[in-house]
This record gives sequence, C-alpha cells and structure tokens, in this order.
Amino acid sequence: MTTEAEATTPAILAPDDYNGCTDWWYYVVGVNVIPSGSVELTPGVFKKQPIIDWKNGPVNYQENSVLIEQHEEWKEKVNTVTDSLL
Repeated sequence: MTTEAEATTPAILAPDDYNGCTDWWYYVVGVNVIPSGSVELTPGVFKKQPIIDWKNGPVNYQENSVLIEQHEEWKEKVNTVTDSLL
C-alpha cells in the first residue's frame, strides 16, 4: 500500500537540494522542519542539534505547526554548508 506522501514524492529528490527536501517534508509529509547546526562532540565527531528552542521557546513546535512564513524565512537564513533544517 502506498501512502499519499510516497505517491507524491518526486522520482528524483537530489540530496543537495536542501530547500526541495525541506519543502517536501513540510508541505507533503506535514512535519515541522526546524533549523539545526553541527556541534563537534570530540574531534571529528559531530552531532546535529536544533538552533532554536523548539520545545520550550516562545512557540512550542512540538505541539504547534511552524507557520509558512517562518518556514520560508528559515530556508533563506540557513547556511547549508554547516547548518541544515531537521
């Protein structure tokens, strides 16, 4: 059985098309996509960590949807070399 998200997935979603990937997760799958950055735990070992306080900040994104305007703003501001959207 194919889900709606699988049925609308582009045949080729380039891994380096960051905005296309985040748009797919946000608009098609319907999940919040939040900014994250890389934190070096030990030399050469990195971990992705949210840049914003997604749970206890001004807006609780665990329980509330990211507004379209906020999603678009984050896409413009994120440096895809060192940061990304989760």
